[in-house]
This record gives sequence, C-alpha cells and structure tokens, in this order.
Amino acid sequence: MSRSALCTSLILLAAVAACSDSDGTRAVSAPVAPQFGKTPPVTDPTATFFFSTDPTLGVRPDAVSSAYANNVCGVDAKIFATSEYSNSGDAVMQTDNPRFSDRKCAAYPRKVTFAYAAGDAETITTFMNVRNVENTTTVIPVNTTVTRVFSVNTTRCGGLYWGNERQGVLVPGDSVLVTRTAANTWHVQTQPAPNDRAYCLNNGQSYHMPVDFTVVTSRDLP
Repeated sequence: MSRSALCTSLILLAAVAACSDSDGTRAVSAPVAPQFGKTPPVTDPTATFFFSTDPTLGVRPDAVSSAYANNVCGVDAKIFATSEYSNSGDAVMQTDNPRFSDRKCAAYPRKVTFAYAAGDAETITTFMNVRNVENTTTVIPVNTTVTRVFSVNTTRCGGLYWGNERQGVLVPGDSVLVTRTAANTWHVQTQPAPNDRAYCLNNGQSYHMPVDFTVVTSRDLP
C-alpha cells in the first residue's frame, strides 16, 4: 500500500471512531428528566361522630358506643370538603350503609335514639347532616363558632330539622352552634333553651331536642 493510500485509510478510520464516540457521548450525557412523585388525589376526609351520653339530650347514641366511626359496623361518615364529590362542605353520617357492614360486627346496623319528650323516644337507623362545615371556599377558623343547619332522618318525622328556614320558608326550628376546636374537630350543639327546637317535617310541630356531639376527621383540614 502506498504511503498516500495508508494515510487516507487512517484518516477515514479516525473519522468513523470520532463519530461513534460522539454518538455514544450524546446517549450517556443526555439530560434525564426529573422524576417527580405523582400528586396524591384530592379526597374527602372520613370522620368519626362522638355523641354525648347525657340522658337529657334529644339525640343520644345506642348502647354499643358513643363513637360512630367510618367503615365500622355499617357507619359511613365524612365531610364533603373537597371536589372529589359534591364539595358541599356537609358533615354526614349514615349508620346502616350496607357497603360498610362487617359480618363480624354483631352491632350492625348502628342506631341512634331520638327523644321527643320524657318517655317518648325512638331508637332507629338514620342519616344525619350538618350543613356547610367546610369546603374549598368556606372555612370555620379554629376557636370560632357559627350557626348551621342540622338535619336527620327519622321514622316519625321523616326528617327533623334544626334551623329556622327551610327551602325559603320560615319554620319553628333553631339552628345549631358549630365550634371548630382544632384543625380536625368540630363541636356541634344546640343553642341554650328554649332555642333548641327541632322542626318535624311530617307533622309541622317543633320539639325541644338539645344535641351535643363532636365530629373528628381523619386528617387536618385548612
């Protein structure tokens, strides 16, 4: 091979090697996109309702426990505090949701006692709702008390309603007081008597039915 041909071959081999090295370098040194964790989904917090056992109250727990915890013995309890569902802000509890029934729980379904007067009460499954406790636009600051509507489903009344206006019509009931005591806790109680009336939807009567319970969520809210 002539000297000129040898030089030409060496130059070509060097060019090929340079291209290979260049490609390899690009592959290794290409910037790697940062791997961020997925944003957790926004969900409504579950809750536990704790009822006072004071025998003079109009709403009392059953003999099983004063605590009604979500997903225990058929209890479904939460605050619609986010956009996961309604974002209504309501704190709700159902005592007999079959999706949350536990075959090992002899107490299913849980019940609540509603006392209309001395010696006049019914102990039944129920659904209850404290309106507008917290959502993405409404927040009760800690150590602040506000008035809210409280309603429950009952056999006798269809619904009991603690509030003085329903569907734009004045009714003989009284709103409850909701006090936020911590980032995950709201204390619900009626106003002092005689402003502790619940309105019965079926018969239009009102009953002095004081309530006292606490809602505690599974996590802190803003």
